[in-house]
Amino acid sequence: MNQLPKNKYLTFTLLSFMTGLLLMMAIHTQSAVLKSQGENKNKAIIDMIESLETELDDLEQAISTTRAEIETIESQQVTAEENSEAMQKMLSGLRVRAGLTEVTGPGIIITLEDNETGAAQAKAQNPNYFVPENFIIHDKNLLYLVNALGLHAEAISINNQRIVTTSHIRCVGTVIMVNSSRMAPPYEIKAIGTPEILEACVTSSGEYKGLKAREMPVKITKEEEITLPAYTGSLSFDHTQDAIAK
Repeated sequence: MNQLPKNKYLTFTLLSFMTGLLLMMAIHTQSAVLKSQGENKNKAIIDMIESLETELDDLEQAISTTRAEIETIESQQVTAEENSEAMQKMLSGLRVRAGLTEVTGPGIIITLEDNETGAAQAKAQNPNYFVPENFIIHDKNLLYLVNALGLHAEAISINNQRIVTTSHIRCVGTVIMVNSSRMAPPYEIKAIGTPEILEACVTSSGEYKGLKAREMPVKITKEEEITLPAYTGSLSFDHTQDAIAK
């Protein structure tokens, strides 16, 4: 009778021990699983952060490269704009020198007319020796006065015909032609430059002195502002051609 309860208690003790052992093993296993899951989760987060940091570094590098490219393009654009502006300025200057643009500035106006009074007197006094050509303005008079202005005049016109390197001043019968335009007195030679210098160039020239000696009506006026028109004729080059490299 007493043996049975002892076996019963022993069995119960063994069962309790086994249950406790299984419970401890279960708790330990669960802890290990949770720890492993935590470590895996932390590793995944760390890997994600490292990946984002790498992408951020790549983006910063790309931004830096793009910024450098933009600065290079902007610098090239500024250089191109400066070059374009310089070329435009040079082209504008060349157009002014070529007489292709209207210009304004200080200068002088030389007015010449035929000596009709002197012609009438000479004809009345001695008609047999009267030479009409001695009392009129010729093409060479205009040409020599233009040459007298020389390099001191920045721009010149005759009766609003702009004088350029290809201009012609010549007589065709009894008519003076300038740039293929017919001229009639009075003739106005307008020149832009320093008025005092231009006046001195003209008055010291032999042509001016000769005209005054013949009592030809010649007048010089200094102006603070003169406007000359642009040359509107053709720029012909009959003999100029490209040089052939040897």
